[in-house]
Amino acid sequence: SEEEEEEKRPHIVILGGGFGGLNTAITLSTLPFDIKPRITLIDKKDRFVFLPLLYELCVNDASLDEVAPTYTDLLKDVNVEFLCAELQGID
Repeated sequence: SEEEEEEKRPHIVILGGGFGGLNTAITLSTLPFDIKPRITLIDKKDRFVFLPLLYELCVNDASLDEVAPTYTDLLKDVNVEFLCAELQGID
């Protein structure tokens, strides 16, 4: 079944959606794997905050979506699932 095939695919889970985590997720989604893995990015916040532009938000030179876009918006055109959650542990 389709669900069984999905379970057989490798699953890459990236913890943290900062510059490193977000860039890793997007880059991995473009690589030519023999078997395309599922890629999940997990972060406890729903927005990627671009700190260098934070001052522009404070002085009304930029909008919230420009300075802190949602991960859902950033990942809408790539094969990466976003999960807004706080990790309790790894087994």
